[in-house]
Amino acid sequence: MTYQKAQIRQVVWFAAVWNNWKNRNSLVFTATKKGLDAMLELIKIHLWQWLKNKGPFLYPNSCGLNDPRACLVEY
Repeated sequence: MTYQKAQIRQVVWFAAVWNNWKNRNSLVFTATKKGLDAMLELIKIHLWQWLKNKGPFLYPNSCGLNDPRACLVEY
């Protein structure tokens, strides 16, 4: 596995954990809960934002939010 792919996997994991943590806190402190679809959209948004801010970004914006997995495989 290349260094770049390892970094991407790490950011995917962090985005998933971060959004799960925020959803849990929202449930505990304000009794609101996001559905699975909303959670997945937030994970994709945070993933793309964090990857763009991490350094040189080799992927076009057009493929990011639609299907990031296909985009990462393609490029």
